Amino acid sequence: MSSQPVATFLDPIVGWRCWRVLPMQTLAAGKRYRLCASGTYGMPKVWDPRVPVVAKCSSFESRHEAPHRDHGCGLYAYASREEAEAKFAGLAVTNGRQGVSWAFGRVSLWGRVIECELGWRAQYAYPYEVTVFTDGRAPNALAEEYAIDVESRPRSDLRSLIAQHPAQGDPVVHTISGWWRKEWYEKSIPGVTDSTFLKPYHEDICRRLDTLTRSVAQLENGAAALNRGGGDLDDA
Repeated sequence: MSSQPVATFLDPIVGWRCWRVLPMQTLAAGKRYRLCASGTYGMPKVWDPRVPVVAKCSSFESRHEAPHRDHGCGLYAYASREEAEAKFAGLAVTNGRQGVSWAFGRVSLWGRVIECELGWRAQYAYPYEVTVFTDGRAPNALAEEYAIDVESRPRSDLRSLIAQHPAQGDPVVHTISGWWRKEWYEKSIPGVTDSTFLKPYHEDICRRLDTLTRSVAQLENGAAALNRGGGDLDDA
């Protein structure tokens, strides 16, 4: 009998999700823009550039790795853009604060992936391409930091998107209890991707990101004289 899990996916999965865009004070390079978890309970909070994001269970009582079949942990992505936009609109209303911009787009998932009613919960993830709703300089900075395609749209477009989903404006809908809904557990016929099957893909992603990091470092060192004494970043 084969030991392979049911419905094994051999290719990376691309889903839809959103992020907060925050200016973060880094230890080595001053202020830099980062894609961050969209909800207040996100784990991890910051999606670091050029390295795969690894899922962690945020429960204090956790005794398992993520994503776990019987828990809601993992890196989330929706299968449907429409579902993801509705969730995005609600989060932008209930978690919106001064100085916070938002990004919406596609994300690559791999490793152990649990298929759910609305999408997937994954072990590893990395942004694929995003749209940032801001009037500032975050889009160009994120494109350089994460080495992904980033589209810029004004904040007014985000207000229009929120208006298309008026039912998402109720803060009660977006409490933590609403996030762990049954739709984010397995289907009756689960799809599972075991990390052993995608190990070559994971290692290739890490090698590419490492090569990119070294290339960017060489470019930054060559332009160091031009960039000395730069001012702070503007608001996100």
